[in-house]
Amino acid sequence: MIWHNGGTGGSHSFAGFDRKRRVAVVVLHNSAANIDDIGFHLLDPQFPLTPVKPPAKPRTEIRVDTAALEHYVGQYALGPAFVLAITREGDRLFLQATGQPRFQIFAETETRFFLKMVDAQLTFVKDASGKATEVILNQNGMDQTAKRK
Repeated sequence: MIWHNGGTGGSHSFAGFDRKRRVAVVVLHNSAANIDDIGFHLLDPQFPLTPVKPPAKPRTEIRVDTAALEHYVGQYALGPAFVLAITREGDRLFLQATGQPRFQIFAETETRFFLKMVDAQLTFVKDASGKATEVILNQNGMDQTAKRK
């Protein structure tokens, strides 16, 4: 078998070829999750598939005081050209990443928020005055810290 894989923070790929059977497969995935087991299993059904994790428990939305929400409003840099913009409208917070649509985020605790459109969570880290200094984005099993600009 000849194979190769690769990935970035948002995708993963696998390509393999079984010379004897003259069978080739390509597996593409739009997350950073490892999909090599799927490629190997397609080439050789005796290769085991990794068990699928059960879905995350349902998240419960809570209300957070609007004064506390104001401490999170701002720009958080994940990289030189990729910024998470947090905005507030009344008692609602929104997230808009560079080049992406804006989504409402929902409080699970006073500092931890989640999206309903995708499986992603934001945890705000606050200083002594209560103002957020950074936000940790958890998505696809990875934590990425974005510092406030």
